[in-house]
Amino acid sequence: DPNCSLTNACIEMDQEKPEDSYPNTFVPGRNMVFLTFAAILARGKGIYHLVTGVSEADYSGYPDCRDTFVRSLNVTLNLAMDEQFVIHTPLMDRDKSEVWELSDELGVFDLVRTQTLTCYNGVMAEGCGHCPACKLRKDGLEKYLKRKEENQTGHGEKKEAVVPRRERKIEKKRERRASNGAWREKRS
Repeated sequence: DPNCSLTNACIEMDQEKPEDSYPNTFVPGRNMVFLTFAAILARGKGIYHLVTGVSEADYSGYPDCRDTFVRSLNVTLNLAMDEQFVIHTPLMDRDKSEVWELSDELGVFDLVRTQTLTCYNGVMAEGCGHCPACKLRKDGLEKYLKRKEENQTGHGEKKEAVVPRRERKIEKKRERRASNGAWREKRS
C-alpha cells in the first residue's frame, strides 16, 4: 500500500491515531492474509484450531483486529475449504496490561518482554520507544507492574475484584459463539 508508513519509507509514521481515519500504519487485509495462509497450511497437517493475538480492547482502529472480522473470516474459511476451523482469540478482550498479566501467569513474562516484536520500526523487545505500538506496549507494562505491586503490598484494588467482569465478558462471548454455531448447523 503506497499510503502505509510501514511499507513506504517516504511516509512519516503517525504518532497518534487521526480522528477521521486509520493510522497510516494500517496494512489493509494483513490479518486476513496471515489467517488464510495459516488455515491453508494447518489444513494440510490436519490442524483445525488457529490462534491469533489480535485485540480490540486497545488497538489502533484496525478493522482486521475486531471480533466481528475474525468471526466472519472463520465462517469464510470454513466455507472456502469445506472444513470446520475454529479461530481462537485469547487476547481479544484484554488490554495490554492484561496481556502482560497473562504472560506472567503463564510463566513467560521474561520471554515476552525480551524476545517478542511489537515495534513498527522492527526493534525487538522494548522497541524504539517512539512509535504508537511501543508506547502502547510500554504503557500496558507500566500499568500491569503498578497493579501487581499494589496487589503485593495490599494497596489498591485487589485482582479478585476484576475477575467477575472478565468472567462476564467470557460468558457473553461463549453465548455469542454458541448461537453462531447453532445458526451454522441450521443452515447445513
